[in-house]
Amino acid sequence: MALSLGKALLIATRPLQPFMPRMQPELIIIGAQKAGTTTLYELLSKHPRIVQPRVKEVSFFSSESAYAKGMNHYRSFFPRRPLAGLALTFDASPMYLYHESTAERIARHLPRARCLAVLRHPVERAYSAWNMYHRFNGDPMHGHLYDPRPFAQAVEDELSGKAVHSAKRYLDRGRYMPQLERYLHHVGGDRLRVESFETLKKYPASLVNPVLIDLGLSPFPSDHPAFGTRSNAREYGEPLSPALKRDLISYFADDARAVHERFGIVLIPSNMTMNPHAESGLPHGQTLGVGGPVHHRGPRAAHHVAASHAGAASRDR
Repeated sequence: MALSLGKALLIATRPLQPFMPRMQPELIIIGAQKAGTTTLYELLSKHPRIVQPRVKEVSFFSSESAYAKGMNHYRSFFPRRPLAGLALTFDASPMYLYHESTAERIARHLPRARCLAVLRHPVERAYSAWNMYHRFNGDPMHGHLYDPRPFAQAVEDELSGKAVHSAKRYLDRGRYMPQLERYLHHVGGDRLRVESFETLKKYPASLVNPVLIDLGLSPFPSDHPAFGTRSNAREYGEPLSPALKRDLISYFADDARAVHERFGIVLIPSNMTMNPHAESGLPHGQTLGVGGPVHHRGPRAAHHVAASHAGAASRDR
């Protein structure tokens, strides 16, 4: 396989690399979690002038222990700058969007970096995140994050105010507008790009190529094999309850509407027609969402439905 120009330059200048400064990321993919960060990482890494960091998720700005080690520690994750030729690197850490201090830290330490957020339907994102943690049982690297609860119980716990580990705040992570407002305040709208997970899935070139152009790089051809990249797909052990999903859509409706008004992204389509047995299933023919006839029963209704399903699940165990 032919090496990219950036990688070839790094190899050619290897004897001098200990004396060369490290590159700093010019693009920060900030999340959201379970919204295609891994796919974007692998896709961008295929560009001939992009050199990826040595780990997929640096997570420096969202980790108190890592951040305390300082920027030299952060820079150690990135390649050294080649003597000739244009090469860029990037950071793809999906926890950055949710962490409260990250936007200010990025603005302070990387004042020229551009930030990219990819947002997913908030109910589908919550269910996907729960499914990931629920499958960590026995995992040698992530077993400590295993969530044994049924999804309905996890929703009930969060809505009732029960103390929940931040990684397992499945609903709060899908309330995007407060998170994006931190980036608008600290980073600024001119350096924040917000895109849809649906666009990444269906039309990846229309998402990725404008990002490359903003970075001063040539776009991929529309038929580039990189656009076939799909990562971290997991099977679902059980379908999401249509009743619970319907009420969670109502719970998220105001936030989704605010995102649409500010960024033009439709997270919950008004004409959504779904199959209750699919990953994103509502009963066939339901049309709930932004701009549609949402029944604003909100947190109380979602709490009630989650509680009833959680009770049923506990009886079944």
